[in-house]
Order: sequence, then structure tokens, then C-alpha cells
Amino acid sequence: MAEEFIRKNAVIIGVSMNSVESHKKFKKDNNLPFTLLSDPDAKVIKEYGAWEEKLYGKTIIGVVNTTFLIDENGKIISIYKDTKPEEHAEKCLLDLKDRAGTSKYHENNS
Repeated sequence: MAEEFIRKNAVIIGVSMNSVESHKKFKKDNNLPFTLLSDPDAKVIKEYGAWEEKLYGKTIIGVVNTTFLIDENGKIISIYKDTKPEEHAEKCLLDLKDRAGTSKYHENNS
């Protein structure tokens, strides 16, 4: 599926608080063709609003898996939260095909 994103000139970048070494291993183990960035202080994660309260028996604050579809001008055109991995890439591809410059917000449906 990565080839389809490449054909659309899409760039995929993953960001997490994990270490660079952890990213290297994860990328190799999962044969990922895209860049993973380490944000150990969660500066970028917080700027993008992906640092939120979560309920796991008790309330904690942490990273919420979030995807941002950003156009060639740097404008966020779609936000996906609580994504389902088995459907998520296809949903992003559909939005790339269908985008007409309007912003969309997707929650719990990708």
C-alpha cells in the first residue's frame, strides 16, 4: 500500500516519544517504508494536540494515536483519532483521492 501513497506524492512521517533506537527496530521489524521521528519530550505531539486525557481504569494523560493529513501548503485537511489500523491507510488514501481543499475532522471512524 505504501506504493499508492508514493504515487500520490504523499509523505508519511510517524512521530512518537520512543527513542531513535526503538524506532529503528520497529521500522525494521515491521518493514515500514516511512520515516519515524523521536519526540521524547512530546513537544511536537503536544503542539499537534495528540497529548490528551485517556481513561484506563483511571485517568491518565498521554499520546493519543492521531493522523494528520496535511496538504502541500502545510494546511491540515483531515484529522483522524482513535484509528483502526486495519482500515486506516485505505481511509487516508480515499481522502487523498477525494480531497477538494476542504478541511475534515474524523473521529472514531477511520
